[in-house]
Amino acid sequence: MEDDLRQRFGDVESALTQVGAQLVLGTAVMLIGVLVAVKFRGIALGPFWPAVLKLAAVSVAPDAVVNVLSPALAVIPLGFLIGLVVEFCLYFALLGVFFDLDESDTWYVVCVVFVLNVGIYFGLKAML
Repeated sequence: MEDDLRQRFGDVESALTQVGAQLVLGTAVMLIGVLVAVKFRGIALGPFWPAVLKLAAVSVAPDAVVNVLSPALAVIPLGFLIGLVVEFCLYFALLGVFFDLDESDTWYVVCVVFVLNVGIYFGLKAML
């Protein structure tokens, strides 16, 4: 019975581990990037713990939406590019809405978080 469920739905444990890691690590990296951006731009985030909860939502929601849309995107030519655009737009919009940022502040935060993610990615690649 359990093998039938694994074949039908995939490895749930692996998926939950991936979502948990993304939630914790993605939120931590984003929090660091946002705190750096806040320091240099003078942006007000509000209370700390609600800001962390909002960042967790921003970290997980765009990827979740694209995963839900992935069956449809798989049959569209270059659907993965559409998925990337949708993911970026949601990321950008959620940051702007949750923290009441104007467009230039949102771009600044997105760029700082992006540079931090790229630096961590290549830093980890260099260590391995």
